[in-house]
Amino acid sequence: QLLRQLQAAHGAQIAPASYADGLDTAPAALRFAPADTADMLPQLERALGSGAVILDRSHWRVIRLSGVDRLRFLHSQTTNSFVGAPAGAVLDACVLDSQGRTVDLLTAVDVQSVDELVLLASPNRGKRVAAALEKVIFPLDKVRCALEPEGASAVFELLGARAAEATAAALGLSVDALPATDRCVVVGEILVLGSTSLSRVHGRGCILLAPAARAADLWTSLAGTGGVNSPMLGGEAEWQALRVACGRPFPDAELTREINPLEAGLYHTISFSKGCYLGQETVAKVNGAPAPKQRLLGVRLDGPALPGTALFADDDGGARAGVVTSMLSCGTGLVMIRSAVGTAGLRVRSAPDELGVVRRGTALEVPFASRSEAQSAGPREQVGVVAGGGTPAPSAVDAKALAAAADAAAAEGVRKAAKLVEMQARFEAFKAKTAKA
Repeated sequence: QLLRQLQAAHGAQIAPASYADGLDTAPAALRFAPADTADMLPQLERALGSGAVILDRSHWRVIRLSGVDRLRFLHSQTTNSFVGAPAGAVLDACVLDSQGRTVDLLTAVDVQSVDELVLLASPNRGKRVAAALEKVIFPLDKVRCALEPEGASAVFELLGARAAEATAAALGLSVDALPATDRCVVVGEILVLGSTSLSRVHGRGCILLAPAARAADLWTSLAGTGGVNSPMLGGEAEWQALRVACGRPFPDAELTREINPLEAGLYHTISFSKGCYLGQETVAKVNGAPAPKQRLLGVRLDGPALPGTALFADDDGGARAGVVTSMLSCGTGLVMIRSAVGTAGLRVRSAPDELGVVRRGTALEVPFASRSEAQSAGPREQVGVVAGGGTPAPSAVDAKALAAAADAAAAEGVRKAAKLVEMQARFEAFKAKTAKA
């Protein structure tokens, strides 16, 4: 593929990305930093502060939902509120299992010009998420789900102080023509999202989703000449370093069967005012407790410790504090810490490794995390406060959203009733067939 050849010429290591569950992707840009780079964070932080970083996420999976029921369907299957969302909104949402554990953290955008919801799923979860969604589509649902083949689209993420300038220049636009934060625009064949997987921490950025045929030309336009003023290039390793540094959870590390989305600091992806969805009861129960049993925090150790390493309070008591979930070679990582033992600021030590080495450090708050219902995704009609307290009167936009939500709720009731009738008819036919046999 021409894109991979261009990236290899810029020093990229091209190979399949491998994950803890044993899944390997198609060949991807694994890293642009030299293999002997012990800590790529300082260079990334400098580039973010004064320029831009371009991250190739083309190995991530794209799922497309089409049909008039697409928003209602996704609304009923994920944690965020899609019914009544503004046109072209970019939203993050969690897909949960029946126990309320997070299967994946998605980015979703409704592209109304093509009547399609585009979902960006983790590379090691896209197939599972698509299969789970397809499984709950009934004949009366006017929605279709399609998982794009690997490599069908290019996904480039731009972050940093000059990310908007780099994006606009590559697309031949003015910066003012780019979408606002949490919105999208379509430029020719390219879908431009005004926020990124790490926007909660790194501010305004863009994600570009383009057909594979446009990938090489678009990458060349974004990367520039490779001079001192060109953006820093990054792949899987660079994205992983940034997400660990800011606390963005990832499947099989912080999104597992032992961790629910509130413990992972994902309140901002959850609407507590919407109807039922898979795993909602567990989420509501955890939200009603005084505090989650454990929390996702950062950690800075005096050296690296393997994921899965047990942590203890570094005091006379030495209570079991938690476990390492992700770790960079510099000792910066993510950990799950038991609330009963401590929170940010807790001094910790690791269990000895196979050579008897014990690492020590401090648990830290992470900027990506949201920790309370006040930071949740809804309700949309209660945004803002009037002088003297209270909730402002709904605006015309709010009223329109409320009306859309009410219409959707009514339509959902009709759909469920029709589905029940259909299922009852199938059951009666099965009984009749069994009786004849």
